[in-house]
Amino acid sequence: MNIPVDIFNFNHALIPEPETPAYASQLQDKASLLGLYGNTRLAVTPGLYLHLGGRLNWYRDHTDNLITGQVTSDYQQDAQFTPYAGLVYDLGPQWSVYASYASTFVPQSQYAVFNGGALKPAEGDNHEAGVKGALLEGQLNVAFALFHTKKRHVAVLDTENLGGCPGISTSDCYRNASLLRSKGFDAEVAGRIAPGWEVAAGYTYLTTRDDAGAPLTSDAPHNLLRVSSSYTLPGAWSAWTIGASLNAQSSSYVTVVRNPGRAILDLRASYRIDRHWSASLNVGNVFDKTYWEYVGGTRNGSGYGTPRSAMLTLRGSFD
Repeated sequence: MNIPVDIFNFNHALIPEPETPAYASQLQDKASLLGLYGNTRLAVTPGLYLHLGGRLNWYRDHTDNLITGQVTSDYQQDAQFTPYAGLVYDLGPQWSVYASYASTFVPQSQYAVFNGGALKPAEGDNHEAGVKGALLEGQLNVAFALFHTKKRHVAVLDTENLGGCPGISTSDCYRNASLLRSKGFDAEVAGRIAPGWEVAAGYTYLTTRDDAGAPLTSDAPHNLLRVSSSYTLPGAWSAWTIGASLNAQSSSYVTVVRNPGRAILDLRASYRIDRHWSASLNVGNVFDKTYWEYVGGTRNGSGYGTPRSAMLTLRGSFD
């Protein structure tokens, strides 16, 4: 039945209260997290620095079933300590090496099928070592790092119990994985390589493995490349700045769905009209590449990336 509505003199009594949908959650979850942290930096010897820190975590998650009145889960952690330690050594005025260790503690909101309660927090250990440099009198920074991560109790989709989770029929259930591993390396360079010429580039290689030894179902690719550059023209053309950026990645998988690799090029140009005004033009996805921005598997849907786009902007700045 259609009810005429005067939007300028709205009568709320004409609109009935919505009924509670059948798929409404039967669970009420209350979570609290309290933390206390500190850190310090110590000069052990000239050029050698020790970083120490840590956090104490108090966490509780309490879940009630609103239909039965029963407590489905009551998880508590008191004074969970997550330490951090790092060592930095200066090789000279341009180069330094470092190594670090950090423990992690991350509460999770996903529900488990075995009791309908929230999962245990994820805990893990991160190890990293690398080298950093400041070149061209500090105008160009470079870095290379190796990393290795282990995580326990991370929420992963419970593929044996797909569909409505007990008490939350609109969501899948999850389980705590016993151990997840990831490792790889990251290389970066950023700064000014010549007057008016700025560059930034990075490459990341990543491998992952779940508790069954298979690659993690993630949209994180094995190979990720990021390159950008901008150049302010010299002399009489100095009001112009041109630039480009390239983002490329290899293919990745989510369950049985493959997200092909892609390379997306963006271009930009700006013109300084005077000391107050400037105009810029940004063109995204120059070659109008059709690609998946994210892939959600066979159940959660996928989304296309932004097609070719252009934006013209006029900016004003006044003292």
